[in-house]
Amino acid sequence: MAWLASTYETCATACRSPENCGCPSTRPSTRPSSPRVSGTPANGLRLEGLRQCVHLPSPGIYQLTGFGQTTFAPAVQRDSVILMWQLRLDGNEQCDVGPVDASGDLLLTRLNNWAAPPLPAVIPVAPGAWTSNSSITVTLVMVDAGLSVPAVVQGWFDGISLTVTLFDQDELFADGFE
Repeated sequence: MAWLASTYETCATACRSPENCGCPSTRPSTRPSSPRVSGTPANGLRLEGLRQCVHLPSPGIYQLTGFGQTTFAPAVQRDSVILMWQLRLDGNEQCDVGPVDASGDLLLTRLNNWAAPPLPAVIPVAPGAWTSNSSITVTLVMVDAGLSVPAVVQGWFDGISLTVTLFDQDELFADGFE
């Protein structure tokens, strides 16, 4: 998954001292972009940012992970950087139309330096349930810690990946053929 925006470069270019403008202190050295989600959540808790929907090429066990970073607030006031995912077994040709069959939130971090969760979100799609319209929608979400008034959230996302392990892989040759 490649997010198109590059918040770090935009912020660093606009400010002479990016850290004082609320830019990430550093960006992951191997990551191409850093989308930011910031603002006041409409419902007081969650603010959704960029969203991407992907048609699934086959049944399998999908794993979602990524990196996140929050602002420089004290540890007890830091907001949550989250990847929200939704599985649709029939997302239609438009990808994100149709009922959500499974969903979840993956907490990336509450830290003010780049961090990833210890385990990815695991999203199984059984062979009998998969269709050519099966899809996963991933949304970048910030959740307010609830300790500041007014509620304002800010966080960065990077290195988002969705990988699959196919059900029909031949275990006999899983480590190569000799």
